[in-house]
Amino acid sequence: MDFSELAKNRCSIRKFLPDPIPEEDLREIIETAGRAPSWKNTQTWRFIAVTDPAKIEALVQIPWMEKAVNRWAKYAPMLLVACAVPGESGVYNGIDYRYVDVAIAFDHLTLKAWEMGYGTCWLGVYDEETVQRELGIPREVKVVAMTPLGRPLPDYKPREKKRKTFDEIFKRDRW
Repeated sequence: MDFSELAKNRCSIRKFLPDPIPEEDLREIIETAGRAPSWKNTQTWRFIAVTDPAKIEALVQIPWMEKAVNRWAKYAPMLLVACAVPGESGVYNGIDYRYVDVAIAFDHLTLKAWEMGYGTCWLGVYDEETVQRELGIPREVKVVAMTPLGRPLPDYKPREKKRKTFDEIFKRDRW
């Protein structure tokens, strides 16, 4: 699959087969994420793979939210947690690049997973203190995102989302 096709077809998956992720597939996905560009090549990202179903369920529940936004994620065979280590990136023009760095690596991860036949769904809403406590993450390390990882159910068809046009997202010389 060429990159344009990959980027066009990748979508968020919310229904998974229970099959475990082979170690060699996980390694390939994480190594691809690790090749992402970063501020001065600092590579501030760290990834944690969680496979214990009870722990996954604890991590995706959000006690302070009325709606169960992420509870479906507990059915994936793995949850990947992306973290940013403080002091391993820079701040310029008010932008803390550790978040940008992790986001780029996380995007590499989701695209590589899709290329290999795995589904992901970027989870940006979670209880950071719970995730840090359950996984032994130091308080100063920021949890940036999480994603379930697994093979999509064969009959699962996510709804198609409208994308903005070229003219809506591109400007030349001026806003």
